[in-house]
Amino acid sequence: MKFILHLGQSKTGTTALQCFLAANRALLARQGILYADVEIGGVALNILNHNSFADSLAGFVRYPHLEPEEHMGQFRRQAAAMKCSTILLSAESFFGGAPQLWDMPEGADYLELYTKKLERLKQCLDGDDCQILVYLRRQEDWLESAIPQVIRYEGLIGKSVYKSDRQLAGLLAPRMDYEALLDVWEKTIRPVSMTAVPYDRTVILNGSTVDDGIDRLGINRDGLDFTTG
Repeated sequence: MKFILHLGQSKTGTTALQCFLAANRALLARQGILYADVEIGGVALNILNHNSFADSLAGFVRYPHLEPEEHMGQFRRQAAAMKCSTILLSAESFFGGAPQLWDMPEGADYLELYTKKLERLKQCLDGDDCQILVYLRRQEDWLESAIPQVIRYEGLIGKSVYKSDRQLAGLLAPRMDYEALLDVWEKTIRPVSMTAVPYDRTVILNGSTVDDGIDRLGINRDGLDFTTG
């Protein structure tokens, strides 16, 4: 089995690519590529992304309340049933997500917890080849978009995270150390290839993460539905 992991990052056209992939599940399967779904009681949820799987790797299990191994078991069974040789997963929470910096125990090291998350992913991959694609925004641009998101998120987690732009920038600094994070991916997962693309509409194909993503992943465009995404 071969795995393709699209890591996000958030605010890089990720949702558009995920909507496109989910809408084209059946057509991708004909190419031997499974854009994995999740089932509960035998009913497919038609999920758009794999954030629940990515977060579960760090111990944050949320709906549909599956452990990483349960997610992966479903993915592999779907691939076998549909005769797909490649499993494609996409999640902003691969690159970000849990562990959340504001939820970490006092004195905990972010890169250490991040590494443990990827070590569990490595176990789930079970030695299969893995190709990685990630789009990255300039740190200052990503931070500008993250600040209002964090403020809105406070209502869901029931705690105050934001005090000032400077304070939040300091808190989120480990999430913006792209070199260190990519190094953890490289050393822990050891992918057969890892492509990091600057999220710049003058750089990506047609200024679109959808067009650029399927081109870089080697997906055949013929017959795919481009009215979504």
